[in-house]
Amino acid sequence: MTERIRLDDLTSDQLAQLYDRLDELAEVSATRKRIARRRRDQLDQAEAAIARARALHARVLRMEALTCAHCGQAWPCPTVRVLDEPAPGTATTQAADGTTATRVTALYERWVKAGPPPLGTSVSRWWDARLVELHNVIAPPANQPEEQP
Repeated sequence: MTERIRLDDLTSDQLAQLYDRLDELAEVSATRKRIARRRRDQLDQAEAAIARARALHARVLRMEALTCAHCGQAWPCPTVRVLDEPAPGTATTQAADGTTATRVTALYERWVKAGPPPLGTSVSRWWDARLVELHNVIAPPANQPEEQP
């Protein structure tokens, strides 16, 4: 860590550098705010589009059966089913596919069977090794193929 300079010892060049750095950080902050605002607008547009699609594909009762108001198929229609699915790549879909959950469960059972760390073993290093093992089960390294349970 750099040592702070007392205000009385600050030179004009150092003050100028500080003001330049402050200006740079202000620009970065303004850019991040613009990006966040743009993403918020995009999110609002996407949510509005989803709401319009849901309204278009509302369920109606036709001849004693629930059907889609737009496409006439049995409700929920394919469009509504897609809208109800979790986004790809989220933790929900990864757990739903079963492979990650199966690997984590197998790792848990192996850990239970192994028991506590042997006497004389550093608990910190033992725990770190477990965390690395868990991480590799949840998100396998790119160069290592996934194990089949």
